[in-house]
Amino acid sequence: MRKAGREKTVKITRNDIQKGLKSLGLKEGDMVFVHSSLSSIGTVEGGAETVIKALLEVIGPGGTLAMPSFGGGQPFEIDKTPTSLGLIPETFRKWPGVLRSLHPTHAVVARGARARALIKDHHQSPTACGRNTPFGRLTAWGGYILLIGVDQDRSTTLHTAEDYAEAAYLTEIEASYIDGHGQTKKITLKRFPGPHRNFIGLDRMFANAGIMKISRLGKAVCRLIKAKEMVSLTVEALKKDPFAVLCDNPNCQDCLAQRAKIREHRPQCETFKLALSTRGLDDEKAMEVASKNSIGYLELDNIDRKDSASLKLLKKGLFSEGLKVSSLYFDSLPKATSGIKEVMRFFHVQTITLPISLQARLLNSIVKDLGKGILLENKGKTAKECSEVLSAGNSGQVGFAFNPAHFAFMKEKPFLGVYRSPVKRYLKNLYIEDGTFGGYYTLPGRGNGEIKELISILRCRSFPGFMTIRAQPGEDINEIINSYLILMDGL
Repeated sequence: MRKAGREKTVKITRNDIQKGLKSLGLKEGDMVFVHSSLSSIGTVEGGAETVIKALLEVIGPGGTLAMPSFGGGQPFEIDKTPTSLGLIPETFRKWPGVLRSLHPTHAVVARGARARALIKDHHQSPTACGRNTPFGRLTAWGGYILLIGVDQDRSTTLHTAEDYAEAAYLTEIEASYIDGHGQTKKITLKRFPGPHRNFIGLDRMFANAGIMKISRLGKAVCRLIKAKEMVSLTVEALKKDPFAVLCDNPNCQDCLAQRAKIREHRPQCETFKLALSTRGLDDEKAMEVASKNSIGYLELDNIDRKDSASLKLLKKGLFSEGLKVSSLYFDSLPKATSGIKEVMRFFHVQTITLPISLQARLLNSIVKDLGKGILLENKGKTAKECSEVLSAGNSGQVGFAFNPAHFAFMKEKPFLGVYRSPVKRYLKNLYIEDGTFGGYYTLPGRGNGEIKELISILRCRSFPGFMTIRAQPGEDINEIINSYLILMDGL
């Protein structure tokens, strides 16, 4: 019986790497841009130099090998600034016959038949990764991207696709370099690529399109991708969906900020009005959140619990923030309708919202006193029961505030089973509030409320009412808003 011990280290040779590169499809005369991790391969006999020699031998003197050589600090010095992208590109930077592009943020090193043409005048391009840059030329000239032990998030040429698609979230920065005379020069770079992306999510698309081959070099999973086709597919994806390369993590601040920039560039064509309920929020927080997210209305929750001084302060805050009031919400019937009328006049609001579960006699009383502007939220009632209440003698005074979470709590399907019922005739407000058949609130789109389907069908009908985002006490309103925005991004 063999004694337990350390596994024998298998060394990867230059011949092994050459065979692996050829099995991927790399051949003599190819132009290839390599992103790499030496440690991912395993123990390479000869280290980074062996990998570089293998690459150069496979593509031959007629081929061109390029790698990223981005510097860290500013100003960039072409002969001195090291690259921080790994041992293979840093070793290649010092390789005999290697040329480096002059660029303060996205310098490229290259060697081979078309190296000089590839990197020519990189610093004169208005963008770092667009046309007339090494990345744009690699794409136009039918080159390849080779990922050795790294994923699509390391593939700089995908920024070329963002540049070509003129993605709204790209920014403008200033950068500096030292020229051949020792002088510091500043340049402005347009459509500059930002922080986090979900380029990993494009991997399957490339594989399905047949433009990428996957194999191994030692332990490293490697991808060889046709650059022109890769960029073309990504541009097409971005034209169809501007959010195609952004992640849907509601806590990713980078992608949230980039999504916001895209929304700012979208035409304002929505017919509905967006509101935020103050439930679970103090007045100052509600106004801050609404302003930050371009929400123009607040639904004031249980306003009858505030004294006159608080009401005056709230009105002043609303005015200063440019916010309006969509409705006043009461969990229970106020004692005097005269007080309701006074508050409605004070805030210039035409609507109050009540739970439909109120006793019919009390409901009829307030309808009679106010005459109009009453919305009923489906709390504790089935779709059939709501329909009966809304249709009984309704001559336009009573409308419907549709809460998908509450119908889910009743184990009814809000879209398939409810929206198609007569209650939709009275619909004036859709609460962006989701829940499960088990009786729990969830983030929008994560429960059984069919929020996305409801929003979509209402947009198709040019819905003129309100959509009101609401959080229960203790819930994170920012997380709920982010989930809602991600749902909207997908429509």
